Amino acid sequence: TTTANSSWHGTKVAGVVGALTNNGIGIAGVAPNTTLLPVRAIGKCSGRVSDIAAAIMWAAGQPVTVDAGTIAASPAANIINLSLGSNVPCSTTEQNAISTAIGAGIVVVAAAGNEGGAIDAPANCTGVISVVGLREAGTKVPFSNLSGSSGPAAAIAAPAGNCVNSL
Repeated sequence: TTTANSSWHGTKVAGVVGALTNNGIGIAGVAPNTTLLPVRAIGKCSGRVSDIAAAIMWAAGQPVTVDAGTIAASPAANIINLSLGSNVPCSTTEQNAISTAIGAGIVVVAAAGNEGGAIDAPANCTGVISVVGLREAGTKVPFSNLSGSSGPAAAIAAPAGNCVNSL
């Protein structure tokens, strides 16, 4: 395997949410007065489902046991945003972590995916609010996942660019 540079996508998403407003620098965030709890669930090249589940549990205020021992619980988030996904069904491991978070009153939101097909995991897990990407004109960007013949459809939509997919 070869390593790849990180896109730092989660950091970009956090900036869209929490960027300060009216300061003449960069963008204005959608919730500039919110408190963000950044959690890196996957590394440069990928991650394991167990890594994602551990990140969900930790953000939900649960202690997490890993190879090196137990990581103390964080303050629980109110909303967990998972700007990641894989074109597979929701695993039991993901669903258990998500169900724990939802059971604690936490809203779980996840990207629908970027393959133009069925909703990715963890957005296809029960109870997750899945988000499809829209152009500025309000139509779905071609790469964004929307639904599958046997899976869930996206719950909400959000701006995702004005890209054109030639495929």
